Amino acid sequence: MTPITLPTAQGHITIRSGRKVELPSGRTMTLKRFRSSVYFVVRWPDSPGAQQALTELGLSSADVQALTSAADEDVVLRQVLAPARERVRCARCGRVLWDAKSIRLGMGPECRKK
Repeated sequence: MTPITLPTAQGHITIRSGRKVELPSGRTMTLKRFRSSVYFVVRWPDSPGAQQALTELGLSSADVQALTSAADEDVVLRQVLAPARERVRCARCGRVLWDAKSIRLGMGPECRKK
């Protein structure tokens, strides 16, 4: 998987190999932890836990809102923020798809060649 870079006001978020997320603060976390922190901030924005999650992410609440609203139009970002059971998988081999063309077609590049 090629790295996915998401711009924010604080810097860039880079997602590598489908599981590691590099935050603007330089910290690295798992994709699952990143997704749950973003969900928590969106769901309960005024709670003390949301402020702690924002600090952990190194993002502002505006950054999180921008990421989640961009996910409506960006298929790759939607795939990143989706829970594992809701991710688009290849119709042929069942692998999770990470590039926009494959997500739209429902099949990965290797399987399309076969």
